[in-house]
Amino acid sequence: YVVPIVAPIAKAAEGWLTTLALTLINASHLWFVVFFFMALPTVLKRFAVIATGTVYPVLATIVAISADTDVGLADDKWLTYWSAFSLLYLGMISAERFVGKVPGLYTLCLAVTLYLMLPI
Repeated sequence: YVVPIVAPIAKAAEGWLTTLALTLINASHLWFVVFFFMALPTVLKRFAVIATGTVYPVLATIVAISADTDVGLADDKWLTYWSAFSLLYLGMISAERFVGKVPGLYTLCLAVTLYLMLPI
């Protein structure tokens, strides 16, 4: 008796309800990663920022250079990334040396590094 009444409502809510549930799940995973990162010692935070900014992009750059497809577009994308990451890295080093231990410096650097990878 209930199925004919509930079925149209469930079908109408399926798209946005699924999107909402997946958004909440992904946000909870992201918060877990952020809190885990914040609990790391400073040396490991610095290592994580540098490793995140170099390991994947180095591998992707090698693949982009060795690929025979539309070489100019892939090379431009990765050259732009490396230029922006080098400026970020120089800013991080300057902040470490001149400002000292700034709370949240490595979290900000990691967020910017991940943001640089978004269009890639």
